[in-house]
Amino acid sequence: MKIEIINTNVIKVMLSPEDLMDFGTSADKLDQDDENAGKVISDILTAVKIREGIDFSCRKLYIEAFDVCDGSCILYISAICGKKSAPLKEKHRILCSTKDFTSLGNAAKSLLKSANCTDILSDLLFEPPDRYCLILCVQNIPESFLYMLPEFFDSVYTDETECVKAMERMRPLITGNAVKTLSEL
Repeated sequence: MKIEIINTNVIKVMLSPEDLMDFGTSADKLDQDDENAGKVISDILTAVKIREGIDFSCRKLYIEAFDVCDGSCILYISAICGKKSAPLKEKHRILCSTKDFTSLGNAAKSLLKSANCTDILSDLLFEPPDRYCLILCVQNIPESFLYMLPEFFDSVYTDETECVKAMERMRPLITGNAVKTLSEL
């Protein structure tokens, strides 16, 4: 079992086929609401607490289970906060997705103007045949910034898990300075 800490609220757990056999389960069963799945998740959370020092035991959780073609399984375990999320004060990643390349350039120009900086850390990803994702790594952003993004993008996610999943499955086109590069096109 490999554990990757995405942030203090999200962990990624990779279970090999051997791990799944040891637990007596499969990805399909982990995605269902049964007693064994609950016990397996509890055992995994105990391992996370021991290995990484993160305790999810008293929190509501959102769990996604994905089969991998080699028989292994990937779990994303997210702690759900009971209150409305606070404005983004620390560094966060935002995933913005569109099929329209022109709106990427327009968004980049607008982002640079509204954020009033030229060093937004950003990556541009591509998924054939025509899906582009812009991942922004931003800090201390105003709420108005978040409201502007849907003008240019089909979908916007502030969930770290969505960013990680996109980075795993999509091909990078521009890394580190995508907003600046796109604004110059």
